[in-house]
Amino acid sequence: WSSDVCSSDLHPVAKRKGQPRRVVAPSTADFAAVCTANAASRLWLRAGEDWICAICERNKFEVTRRGNSGKFGARIQQLRDFCVEGSPESLAWRRRAHDIPLIFGAHQTYAVCQDCRSIVVEAGKVVPGIGEDALRPADLRALIGQPTPHARHQVDRAELTEAVTASAAWRSAAKDYWAHFNEASDAQASVAMFARQLPMPR
Repeated sequence: WSSDVCSSDLHPVAKRKGQPRRVVAPSTADFAAVCTANAASRLWLRAGEDWICAICERNKFEVTRRGNSGKFGARIQQLRDFCVEGSPESLAWRRRAHDIPLIFGAHQTYAVCQDCRSIVVEAGKVVPGIGEDALRPADLRALIGQPTPHARHQVDRAELTEAVTASAAWRSAAKDYWAHFNEASDAQASVAMFARQLPMPR
């Protein structure tokens, strides 16, 4: 399990690394205003004061940055990670339908900053139709390199495309997992409905 400056104001991910960046850190008052603005955010509140992004390892203050409007902001969002299926019985059943080299057995969500999440969004623009499970946590960390507090991540577009291409097996396994997940959920609901019609809880 896996526990600002951009090339254009319209794009959250830079086209190349090493661009000059002008970083403006928020004042104490600025950060307090960001926390107040996130008072209704379940993810922000649940994260607590000691939270750090699961990918870039910046804390709440460090992920706060000035946006195009000149105001400071920050958000905590979620991505998904998967666990490889290890049960021989489950693998046998799954491979009866789809014999693929990588099969996931479970998933979990993890909390990330808006800048890490934006890389996944940008990946979908570079390679349309890949979905939200296109990149592994390790891919995101490698693309980011050394993060800068109060700044967007700079990610090379060519490297992003290469990372998406290299994660083809991961994407295929994620797609198969969600198909299986939905089928299992439907079957469970059908069984529950049938059970309610029996005179005894058999």
